[in-house]
Amino acid sequence: MTASASTTLRELGHLPGYPVYLLSRFAFHLVTRMLVVVIGWHVYDLTGDPLHLGLVGLVMFVPAATVGIFAGDWADRFNRAVLVAAGFLAGGAAAAGLLVLALRPDPALEAVYALALLFGAAVALTKPALWALLPQVVPAERLAAAVNISTIGGQFATITGPAAGGLLLLAGPAAGYAGVGLASLAGAVLALRLAAQARVPEFVPGAESVMQRLTGGLAHIRNTPVLFGMILLDLLAVLFGSVVVLLPAFARDVLDVGPAGLGVLRAAPAAGAILTAFVLVRAMPQRNAGAAMLGFTALFGLSVLVFALSRDFALSLVALGISGAADTVSVVMRHTVLQLGTPDAIRGRVSAASQIFISASNEVGDFRAGAVAGWLGVVPAAAIGGVCTILVAALCAWRFPALRRLTDTGTLSADILSAQAKPGPAH
Repeated sequence: MTASASTTLRELGHLPGYPVYLLSRFAFHLVTRMLVVVIGWHVYDLTGDPLHLGLVGLVMFVPAATVGIFAGDWADRFNRAVLVAAGFLAGGAAAAGLLVLALRPDPALEAVYALALLFGAAVALTKPALWALLPQVVPAERLAAAVNISTIGGQFATITGPAAGGLLLLAGPAAGYAGVGLASLAGAVLALRLAAQARVPEFVPGAESVMQRLTGGLAHIRNTPVLFGMILLDLLAVLFGSVVVLLPAFARDVLDVGPAGLGVLRAAPAAGAILTAFVLVRAMPQRNAGAAMLGFTALFGLSVLVFALSRDFALSLVALGISGAADTVSVVMRHTVLQLGTPDAIRGRVSAASQIFISASNEVGDFRAGAVAGWLGVVPAAAIGGVCTILVAALCAWRFPALRRLTDTGTLSADILSAQAKPGPAH
């Protein structure tokens, strides 16, 4: 892209509905990041065991692998804006329940897990519809720029969400959960404002079997080598390299910076990510984009390794910032290829399938990190993850030559991806 970020944003701002979409996506990221910080601190304060931090991540992943498949099908059959609003309201209900538990002197840990499960289901319902809603708000010629700007908005929320969650924690977990609930309500109101603009996708009863509908997104990804390679690379890198769930333990036991420091640590990756996103708005890699993505994945692993070995708060912030910057290259490229290379009729299901992989890398990665930390300690768990991520980048570079040869993601279209795809059944 040659236009500046500010010019691109002004052009997109004149599109009916896009500013509202951008705010609703900001609200979604704000809600999820705040909740993760607050519930992580709450659970670790109740148990003092990093294994339970991993269990929270695992509990929140379960709905992504179950509800998410159906949510993708619903996003291709019903009004996507209404589904987004419903997801926000369900997440707000979970936050309200957690607020009640936080006000009790000795809350049942099982109840906290149950409400975390409900919140995970709300996220699983919201994501496919929210991601698939963007092409209904933005024309195809503006879609790549809109993905970039939306990523920047999400990263702003990823900065402010953890920071806000950390500050609210100074008043206790109940204040944090209250903030999540209010932000969820605001997100639902914003999403409903898009309901009239969001068109209901055309659905022909009986054209596909139930199994074909539910697996259509996975089939599209599997039959598109570039997209499949990107998603697998991201899944494995974050599965091994995720240290976010361990940050409460690092904040309290390794760096000794308390809940306010935890909020800053959580915001550091997003600070690096947002700077990178602004650069990508101006100049997406035009040459060797696939090789650049693989290189930045290796850099992500190296930064995690540095964070694991650091005992200096400033160095830890820099390492986390670099990890966020490196990860953003993968995020922007993956979302651009997914949006440009997916027909609208299956966009909800493809988004849902992609979110399953992403949730697997995040939540299951959290469980892996927590389990290894419970066994070996938080520092070895983070260090091992960084080394494994570097090895993943090397393995994917060897296994996916189509990814190595990827050039400009901004010029990709459904036709180009179809030409690259392996033969497979139509869905």
